[in-house]
Amino acid sequence: MDDKFDGFKFESSTISLEDIRQQVIRKTKSNVNQNPRNSFLDLVDSVSKISSQFRKQTDDDCQVGLPKWTNENRKSLAMAINETVENLVRLSNDCHIDLANAVVMKMEQNDRKYPVKKVYGLAKKYDEI
Repeated sequence: MDDKFDGFKFESSTISLEDIRQQVIRKTKSNVNQNPRNSFLDLVDSVSKISSQFRKQTDDDCQVGLPKWTNENRKSLAMAINETVENLVRLSNDCHIDLANAVVMKMEQNDRKYPVKKVYGLAKKYDEI
């Protein structure tokens, strides 16, 4: 299979989701109004900031790797993504859901349900496979 994302990887291999969770919790510990609902609403708000970044661009501007974006736009997007990750981690913490475990479980479920050899390159709905 052709993987057009070969060559890109996250640079940091020294920080775990648990490290991020602990930092987020320390940062937001004093927020007494925090609950899963408020965390979810914060998450939605941060995703809308990412959406806003892309709405300003054309399809041509949004090629893989965003080569046409300015450094300032890329930095702004990175900050919005960071805020979203922090909000997702906080939501999973508030709900007592192990985010890393949930991701692994869902990926395993999808691998069983949609085996790559069977579905790669198909645009069919899941019930047509």
